[in-house]
Amino acid sequence: MMILTSLLTAILLTSLTPSAIAVIIQSSDEFLDSWFSSECRVHRGRFSELENKTTIRIEDGKPSDEDLELLPSFKTKSLLIFSGSMRQLILASSIEHLHATWSSIEQLLIEPSGINYQIEHLILYDCKLNALPTNLHRLRLLKKLELDHNHIESKAMSKFDSMKHLEIISLGGNNIKTIQTMSTINLPTLRKFMLYNNHLSEIDICWWSMSALEELSLMENKLKYVVSLSSQFPKLKSLHIGANPLNCLWRDSMLEDMRQAGITVEDMDHVSCDTNSNNIQISPDCTVKTDPSLDLKWHITELQKYFQNATSYLAAKLREQNDMIVNQGRLLLRQSEMITNLKSSADGLRKAIRQYLFRNAEMAD
Repeated sequence: MMILTSLLTAILLTSLTPSAIAVIIQSSDEFLDSWFSSECRVHRGRFSELENKTTIRIEDGKPSDEDLELLPSFKTKSLLIFSGSMRQLILASSIEHLHATWSSIEQLLIEPSGINYQIEHLILYDCKLNALPTNLHRLRLLKKLELDHNHIESKAMSKFDSMKHLEIISLGGNNIKTIQTMSTINLPTLRKFMLYNNHLSEIDICWWSMSALEELSLMENKLKYVVSLSSQFPKLKSLHIGANPLNCLWRDSMLEDMRQAGITVEDMDHVSCDTNSNNIQISPDCTVKTDPSLDLKWHITELQKYFQNATSYLAAKLREQNDMIVNQGRLLLRQSEMITNLKSSADGLRKAIRQYLFRNAEMAD
């Protein structure tokens, strides 16, 4: 009977038209993971008629902008989006679970103030995000954040600092090149942090306070070493760090530290090293950076870099404007010369006309 029910459900879900919306009358945690439910029916009426449904699944469709604007007023707790071409989505305060897969979502709109968001699970898998959602820190009840396989290029750890209930952060399969950490980030409940398959060439974990972290994935990046990796997270049990061009001496030391600490390197067969990385200078351990004066010096150095970049940018803009002024001056000079030449030509023409008229008058006499 259960096999028949599942088969009928699968047929129902795969037969949705591009504008069809599946409404789940009763959902469970298993449904949130598997995307199937035996209590599913297709809704083909007005979108506004769904305002009291606790779970809505949109498959391969694009609700109108007017429909999407209605979502924040709904009582929906679980919103599931499978494929589809919507580019932005307004997060409703009532939603506890948002799961979008293979969607064209580029922006998740979160209000900067005035709304108490209830969301606990936010999963946008293989969508079109170019950056972490603005005002992400407003989701104070969030436990699971999974934004794998998007187009995110950088992230500021400060976006997570007020999210004290976070248990899972997964940002694998993006284009992250830098992780900005300007001060200590405290995530006391974080158990799993996944940064696999990005473009990280360096990472500073010295400001990360994650006392509950058990699993960390840094595999498939461009890392040469990670300072204090074996001592920064007291409850770390599982590490993925393969497929990186690691410094050979650091790798050997790290593996021994992991063995002594009882931390399992899950991808041991892929933990190779790059002899070309052996000549790099490895930074001191995190313990050195606990000195507040060093922290201040670091911030001053970063500010100096910022002002240098800003100064270079302004200088380039001034040179560009100066060149424009010079070019405009040259153009005005050329125009002045043309006017002078035209005036001279006009004077010559008037003189020729007077001479012509004078000769004609003499001939007439």
